[in-house]
Amino acid sequence: MFDLLSAGQQWSNLLTDPNSGPAPQLHSAQLEPEPEINYNNDAWSAFFASAASDPHGFLSHVQAPFSDATEPLHDMPEHLPDPPGCLPFPPSHLRDELSAADPPPHVYVPPNPPADTPFAAGTDGVLPSLNYYTVAQDSDGEDEASVGTLRERVQLTQVVKEKRKATALSNKGKKKKLEAEAEEIMARRELEASEFAMRHGKTIMAANKLLDAAQVLKTTRASSASNALNSQAAEYFNRGRPTGTKFNMSRVVQMMKEDPKWSIKNRNQQEQQELRAELIKARRRKGRAARPGRLSAAKTNSVVTKRIVADLELLERQTGSMHVLISASTQHDSAVRAGLAGSADMYDFFQNVIKIDMFDLAKSLQLYALTRKEGGISHDSMEKLRILAPKLILSSMAMIMQPGSSRIPMSYVNYVTQIVEKYLIKIINWPAGVPFKKPSDMDSIEDLRKLVDAFKTGRAYWRVLTKSEAKKVKEAARLRKEAGVAAKVVVPRRDKGVARGPNKRTAAKAKVTGGKENGPARKRVRVGGNGEGSSTGTFKSRPVVTSTDDESSGSSSDEDED
Repeated sequence: MFDLLSAGQQWSNLLTDPNSGPAPQLHSAQLEPEPEINYNNDAWSAFFASAASDPHGFLSHVQAPFSDATEPLHDMPEHLPDPPGCLPFPPSHLRDELSAADPPPHVYVPPNPPADTPFAAGTDGVLPSLNYYTVAQDSDGEDEASVGTLRERVQLTQVVKEKRKATALSNKGKKKKLEAEAEEIMARRELEASEFAMRHGKTIMAANKLLDAAQVLKTTRASSASNALNSQAAEYFNRGRPTGTKFNMSRVVQMMKEDPKWSIKNRNQQEQQELRAELIKARRRKGRAARPGRLSAAKTNSVVTKRIVADLELLERQTGSMHVLISASTQHDSAVRAGLAGSADMYDFFQNVIKIDMFDLAKSLQLYALTRKEGGISHDSMEKLRILAPKLILSSMAMIMQPGSSRIPMSYVNYVTQIVEKYLIKIINWPAGVPFKKPSDMDSIEDLRKLVDAFKTGRAYWRVLTKSEAKKVKEAARLRKEAGVAAKVVVPRRDKGVARGPNKRTAAKAKVTGGKENGPARKRVRVGGNGEGSSTGTFKSRPVVTSTDDESSGSSSDEDED
């Protein structure tokens, strides 16, 4: 018995074709291993040279083991290396037993063999495989020996399958984690490179060269301050011009060069950043719009508005809330119409509580949207903004308070202790760059406008602390009390550090040398509109004296004075 195992080698039926099948291996349980052979490459080369010069003689050596002769192959070289792709020749103790009487099943029949070659005689024109090993029959010769069996694939157990599946899932999770971490590193590097380029006024490609990073060959169009300024200039120069007579971008750029106020060099870093932010916002708005054109925007407005109304109706059914939606167009030549939608009870609310018809409100909103000038000069003075900002802040706070509760006085100096720790509420999205102080103390009208705009649009609002946030605030307050730190910040006096003189009122009293008659009056006399008596114009004493006795009248008058 032997198994047909490849073991990395090829099995060939023909000496000149070593790539036709798996190479057989001797079964370790039946045959003892051959002793190690010292290969001689020179001898093997000489053997092949002789075969090339005398092919018939070489083939006679091949046919000899399977011919009718039973003599062993004594003239076969013993110390030759194996030819490439073929197995070694049969061991010496098996060569005497190999014969043509028991040929192996795998044989090769050459087409039209020559008459003077061993292929034409012996085993009916069949040449057994040179590398096919077999085992001799039994001595009695009754039973034929087994030729070979194919190795069956080992069936995996369920435990092994589960183990391999778990290993595959584990490796997949590790790979996914590594890819996510690599993406974070690459994103961080790209952000640092972009900040480096922006800080030093370099392009991304130049920054990548300096940082020895990967070169970006193709990328999306970036938003720059010059592009944003060009967009604003095009809108400014083409405002009011009919279609077909508007300036193209090259003409706009030429006009910008003639006017120094449109130069990007005259803008500081903050202004350039604001220009980029506006351009990015406009591009995102245009990219999200299905129809960015002005005339075809009416269809987009209708589709999106219907979608929003459907979502609001679903929200009303799911949560029991009420809603109202009023929309208006800001362009005169646009086909977008004013829209009005809301819950059924909202009309009664506007009619009975606000005392206004909802449809009249929608018309007024449309007129206001058309008459207002976008980007125009605001006529709100600093004093008006200082009065409006506190009202918006307190009104936003009242949205989260319980109905009927008193208003909470706002504190800016002790905001953490008097507002956050005491009432567990805080302001979200206070405008960036605006100092957190009383609006009446702000000296910049731009800061006041940002603050008012943030609370008008709802970007800045009040919110109740969550349980985890409230727990942290209470813990911080407890630690501060244990440390003995004062909770309330005392505002220093304006004249701190300035030497003050004696009290003016005390000094004036010290200069008086006379008695009570010469001193100032203790009480200010109340004078009414008629110039005398009480401020109400009536006297406190009784106008009629009932007693004629002087003493009784004197005593009654004394009682009235007291």
